[in-house]
Amino acid sequence: MTDDQRYIELLWLEEKLWLLPEKAVFIPERSSLLLADLHLGKAGHFRKAGIPISSEIHHADIQRLDRLILEHSPKEVFFLGDLFHSDMNNEWELFSSFLNHHPTVNFHLIKGNHDLLPQVIYSSSRILVHQIYYQLGPFHLVHDPDDLFEGQDGFAGHIHPGTLLKGRGRDSIKLACFVKEPKLLVLPAFGEFTGLHCLPTESGRSFYPVTPQKVFDFAFNNH
Repeated sequence: MTDDQRYIELLWLEEKLWLLPEKAVFIPERSSLLLADLHLGKAGHFRKAGIPISSEIHHADIQRLDRLILEHSPKEVFFLGDLFHSDMNNEWELFSSFLNHHPTVNFHLIKGNHDLLPQVIYSSSRILVHQIYYQLGPFHLVHDPDDLFEGQDGFAGHIHPGTLLKGRGRDSIKLACFVKEPKLLVLPAFGEFTGLHCLPTESGRSFYPVTPQKVFDFAFNNH
């Protein structure tokens, strides 16, 4: 990666992967864009509980995804679970409108634990739903890493991985990150209205912290 390159390029099973600062993965040879954990509708879920969270945060997520599609022109977009957060609300209408603005793209959802909308809602949209996994070339696409069987190579979400970067003195910052293990790549949560789960360093586990401008690849202590 050159100093001015925004993304990290990995070679896995002889396939090039681009880890993007928008917290998504692009596989150029398959024209496929992968992202996880948008949690659309989470703001509405909080509003129902009397907590005034603006839905604009979801509009920003959709706009970021729209820019990614315009930039990379994928033929396939895969949501690795938790696309929508629990109950039906206005954010689904926003998302349906977004899907219809990209008629040449095939959209897929591998269902996650928060994808609880009635099947008729999914069926009435342009998104293809897969219950547990989707096979994309040599990779299994799942929501929860535990859904990968022994020996399978795959992509997952669910964990919302993050890392704690420590500077001089007591300075520190938590950043979302991609996490790569020998047979697994966990994507950061694409949705901005999500938490972070900092994972410990382990042998064979690589971290790629994300900022809006760049993905980084360097050694650090995240304890």
